[in-house]
Amino acid sequence: MKYLLNYTRWVALYEAREFNLDQKDLILLSGPSASGKTYFAMNQLGAKHWYDDLDAETVLVGTDNFNNPEVGPAFIKLVEEAGMPTLAKIAAETDSPHVIKLYDDKFKEWEEEASPEEKSKYEEIERIAGYDPEKCKSTIRKMGGRQGDGRVSAMAWAAALLSAKTILFDDVGDAIKNYYDSDKIKDVLIFTPLDKYLENIISRNNSENTTEHIDTSDQESGIYQYLDWYQAVDEPDLDDKKYTSDEIKSKLEEAGYSNTEEILNKFEVTDSLKDGFYIGLKDWVKPNRIINSRDAGTGRAESAAGITAL
Repeated sequence: MKYLLNYTRWVALYEAREFNLDQKDLILLSGPSASGKTYFAMNQLGAKHWYDDLDAETVLVGTDNFNNPEVGPAFIKLVEEAGMPTLAKIAAETDSPHVIKLYDDKFKEWEEEASPEEKSKYEEIERIAGYDPEKCKSTIRKMGGRQGDGRVSAMAWAAALLSAKTILFDDVGDAIKNYYDSDKIKDVLIFTPLDKYLENIISRNNSENTTEHIDTSDQESGIYQYLDWYQAVDEPDLDDKKYTSDEIKSKLEEAGYSNTEEILNKFEVTDSLKDGFYIGLKDWVKPNRIINSRDAGTGRAESAAGITAL
């Protein structure tokens, strides 16, 4: 029975135009890490991690998945079940089927062994999801520097190969939008109020599970990601929560940040805002929809409560 299901999926994917992407809902859950994107996807939208259930109808695919060596076998299995067994066998030695072309020896080995049908399938998925340094660059964060973040291509591969009807991408940038027409993918920003965001960092750093900790000295994570998206404004915007500079300095210190004045300057908390400011979007952040993951007040961000579809 399992063989029959795998074969059925293979036939469906092979015969469908553009790997059924025209029949899938593609949604980017964007925003800084620790914003609650995973919680929202799982608890409000009923998603499953794609690597836990390759047949789930609604799945969450994140860039972080492709840093995890435990997820590698699921990616390889997905490639094999999609009708590329030779690629799966050879890429298993690298756990990176989406960038096999960057491994000269491995790619040559695959070219020599793969069937014409498998090569045709690979060429098609490369056309729509292949690694491209420019496509892998985010307008929100310069992740991966000059070469872009190759994991974005891995997300695009997974989206093409999975049988799910709804693909939820989880990223701290928006590069995945470069792989699709603007009307094909919806960008939903998961916003967390500043005080709740800092409380989340405090909670994580107090956790006995050290994998949850956020390095407050790392300017590529935590509050520094938040700064890429948001800035201080003088009127209610995303929600109606008002902060003072002293309040946020205290929260930052509790979270483990010592350079509180520098961080407030990066938030653009000017002298006129020190006694009271709100959180608004940076000018270059242009999502299709904004959801408040903590439901902290009224504003542009919609309440997450009760949302079951995007």
